[in-house]
Amino acid sequence: MNGAFQNLDLLTVGIAVAGTIVLGFTVYIADTKSITNRTFFQFSLVTTFWGCVNYLSYQFSNETLVLLLLRGVLFFGLLQAFFLYRLFLVFPENTFKFSKNHFCLLIPIVIFSALVTISPYSFESLVGAVTAGQVAIVKTGPGMLIFAV
Repeated sequence: MNGAFQNLDLLTVGIAVAGTIVLGFTVYIADTKSITNRTFFQFSLVTTFWGCVNYLSYQFSNETLVLLLLRGVLFFGLLQAFFLYRLFLVFPENTFKFSKNHFCLLIPIVIFSALVTISPYSFESLVGAVTAGQVAIVKTGPGMLIFAV
């Protein structure tokens, strides 16, 4: 019985990732000039990367790789939130002019926060042994405060 469900997580992630890519691409090619369609496609790409990295983060026992992948989960999660916010801003318009604050304030904050998430300031190290198939426990750093905000 255990063998039948051994790769169920891979199957569900694979279906979700494939569905996200197909939906994002289909919406994009329907009208490539629409800001809503482009933003949805960007959101779907980031969501796809997040899903893959999230899945891979508990598939290995190499501590360095697992720590890097867990930081990647934060990185893509932050970008996912950013593109979802942008999608909410532009939906359902075909064109949209972003404010000066969007470019001068929000985007630099997102870039800085994204860089923090992939640094040791977010996840400093792993706690205990890393086992493939189990989510590793991490020691968080001061950069998690920036990520939380």
